[in-house]
Amino acid sequence: MLIDFKLKMYELLLEYAQTYESSETLNNVISEFEKPENKQFFFYKFPFRANYICGTANFYLFNILHQKNNAKFSKSRLEILLKAKYYLLKIYSQYINKKLILNEGQLEITVSMLSGCLSQSWR
Repeated sequence: MLIDFKLKMYELLLEYAQTYESSETLNNVISEFEKPENKQFFFYKFPFRANYICGTANFYLFNILHQKNNAKFSKSRLEILLKAKYYLLKIYSQYINKKLILNEGQLEITVSMLSGCLSQSWR
């Protein structure tokens, strides 16, 4: 129950960060998921939600930083985008390999976020 609350809190923070373009909030969410104790637990118990939160947080962070810097190339922003693609591709590949069951809504949001990441790669 507490874990579900934590995940919902992170999802709410993602909405807040996107609405108010808060790169600091996104960095906090990402750093929480990258802590070894959280990484092992969340990604094992909740593979879709953990990968989705991390992928989305990285993608939103990339977009905010990209806009603030007038879309100039940056290696650090490219690394953020690559992390977003990694997490979202992980969801999709697990779905394709039947290791992860997604409902239609989860699949749609994953594919749309992944396509956003891939389209940014070509710019």
